[in-house]
Amino acid sequence: LVLAIMAHIGTLLFAPGYAFEQELDLLAKDIPTNKFFVLPQEAQLKIFPEYPAGAVFGMCRFDLSSGDVSLNADLPDTLWTLTVYTSAGKSIYTANDEQSGIDRFELKLMRAPSLLELFSAKADEDLITNSGWRVSSSDPRGFALFWVPSFDLAMRASLVETISKSSCAKAPSELS
Repeated sequence: LVLAIMAHIGTLLFAPGYAFEQELDLLAKDIPTNKFFVLPQEAQLKIFPEYPAGAVFGMCRFDLSSGDVSLNADLPDTLWTLTVYTSAGKSIYTANDEQSGIDRFELKLMRAPSLLELFSAKADEDLITNSGWRVSSSDPRGFALFWVPSFDLAMRASLVETISKSSCAKAPSELS
């Protein structure tokens, strides 16, 4: 009975995130990491059936194991949401059009320092720089997901055109 309860709780806690990650990995298997793409409408309807068909989802599957990743967002002047997830599907950062106040910005994704790195950092290494927004993740892999809602299918093409200008790439080294 205890084992059955533990299995049930484990399934409820971990299965949805795992299934979501597997679905996105299957969809993005031909897309290299650190590259931005817009989900095709058919795939979007399969993964997000509860959202309107006119909505647009843009995604960057990132890998921080070889360095920081720069996500340059180019979003329409309308309602939008950005959520950054770990590879396990845990949300680590969320922003929307009201919070940001702008529709073009750079988000730097970087590895969170380990406990040892935190204690050994020099005083000037933890200064905040003005290079835009930063998100630190303890998980080297994950994905950033943009959502632009629209109930009008006729608007989808123009929304896709705008969000397609976004990019996701390995960030240039700050030492050079």
